[in-house]
Amino acid sequence: MHAATWDLLSGERWARTSLGGIADRAGVQASTLYRRWETLPRLLGDVLDARLGDGSPLPDTGTLEGDLHRWAAGIAADLDGPDGAALLRAALLLSSGASPTALPSDTLSGRTGQIEELRRRAEERGEHPPPVRDIFEIVISPLYGYALFGRGALTRRAPALVDRLLGAAH
Repeated sequence: MHAATWDLLSGERWARTSLGGIADRAGVQASTLYRRWETLPRLLGDVLDARLGDGSPLPDTGTLEGDLHRWAAGIAADLDGPDGAALLRAALLLSSGASPTALPSDTLSGRTGQIEELRRRAEERGEHPPPVRDIFEIVISPLYGYALFGRGALTRRAPALVDRLLGAAH
């Protein structure tokens, strides 16, 4: 199902992605998808979380600063890479189905989970990491914004975003 979903997100008609279309692409009955995921946003979230985990795994450099720099560089490379458009499309489709009170971090729950894990590790080392919201708003949101509105050079922008976050936290 993931491959069929990704194929549709990578195509020209990505905005028309539906559970029925994914089922057709995968060669299964739509009821199979409805039983397992119930809604398109749930399937998209599952696919996006899997891609995000595979594309930019969490580093463990021994410091929060090193982890954030390496992690942000991986996110930038994902967004700048060949799958970047499909990642953005999945996030856009997810956000279009979100509740009016949802935060951007709710749409990218996989990224939020990664932030929480980076913070947990930092706290175990005795570091004082910034809040999840700050990491999301100062590092993640601009990367996705740059990817959406001005692709390119994300890998050069990522270090400055992490430095801004860590400078604000001190």
